[in-house]
Amino acid sequence: MNKAQTEAYKRWVDLETRGEASCRTHARLARAADQRAKWTMLAELERTTREALVHDLRANGVTVDESAEKRREGEVFAEQAASVPWLDAMARLRPRILFYVDELRAMVSAAPAGRRALASRLLEHEEAWLAFVDRELAGESETSIEPVRAHLEKWRSRDGEFSSDVSAPVR
Repeated sequence: MNKAQTEAYKRWVDLETRGEASCRTHARLARAADQRAKWTMLAELERTTREALVHDLRANGVTVDESAEKRREGEVFAEQAASVPWLDAMARLRPRILFYVDELRAMVSAAPAGRRALASRLLEHEEAWLAFVDRELAGESETSIEPVRAHLEKWRSRDGEFSSDVSAPVR
C-alpha cells in the first residue's frame, strides 16, 4: 500500500469514527422509536466499516490511532442538528453521501487488485446509506433501512473473525 492509499484509508477511518459518533448521538437524542432504531443501525454500519478499515490497515503494518476528537466532532454535529426535522436531515445528508459515493467509485476504479475489495466495501457501505436516504425521501420509511440491514448481514460472518482485534482504546 503506497502512502497516498494509506492516507486515504486513514481518512476514511476518521470519517467512519465521526459518522458512528454522530449516528449514536442522533439515536440518543431521537424522540421517535423508529428513528432511534434507524440511527442505531446506521451507527452499526459506520462501526463495522471502521473496524474493517482498521483491521486491514493494521494487517498491512499501518498504525491507526482512532481519534477521540473525530468522535467529538460527530457528537457535536448531531447535537447541532437535533432540532432538524427528519426529512430535512435526510435531504441535508444526501449531497454529502453523493459526494462520498463519487469519491469511492473513483477509489475503486483506481485501486490495485489487492486494495479493490476494501475500496468496494467502502463504496457498498456508502451506497447502502444512499439507498436508505433515498427511500426515506421517497416516503418508504417502512423499508428504508433494508439496504443497510442487507449490507450488515453480508459482512457479519466475514467480520466476526477480526472484530476483537480492532477494539483498541480511542486516543
